[in-house]
Amino acid sequence: MKVVVCDDNMEDLEKIKGLLTKYREINKDVQLETEYFIDSTKLYHQIQAKVHTISTFLT
Repeated sequence: MKVVVCDDNMEDLEKIKGLLTKYREINKDVQLETEYFIDSTKLYHQIQAKVHTISTFLT
């Protein structure tokens, strides 16, 4: 599964990274690919370039 997280607050982004790291440790059988963005414009351009992004969560 691919997870993309975008948050303009670095503190919140770090908390989310920590939660996903814990999730990965608990669920070793789940393959999790993550990308993090602090700039929504960069995320938007990547989505435009990669039409195959399955799920995008904006916080």
